[in-house]
Amino acid sequence: MSTAMKAFFRKKLKTQLNDLHRNCLAFGKTLQEDSIKEADFVDQSSLNQLRYEHLAYNKHELRHRYEIESALQRLRSGNYGYCLATGEPIGVQRLLAQPCAKYCLEAQISRENLKYFNR
Repeated sequence: MSTAMKAFFRKKLKTQLNDLHRNCLAFGKTLQEDSIKEADFVDQSSLNQLRYEHLAYNKHELRHRYEIESALQRLRSGNYGYCLATGEPIGVQRLLAQPCAKYCLEAQISRENLKYFNR
């Protein structure tokens, strides 16, 4: 992978990380605002459901943040853009679509099929 491509993906990943950080700060403010107790049981139930959805979304965002940080680490170590399973290069189109990709398309499909059929 060329130096220009590495710089492009580093910038793209850091932008995603900054966006996640901003979302996390907004999430904290939302939880503080939503912590008001409602007198009506239905309203309180609605707030609890909204809080649960916010927490589930935040959990997803934290996993994504870990993936981005892992991809930035692979960029620093020189392993970025190579499949962790096969060692083959991950296609540029796949990296453009999913900059955090750890596996080439074939290896990812195999991993997903194994997970699906081993249920």
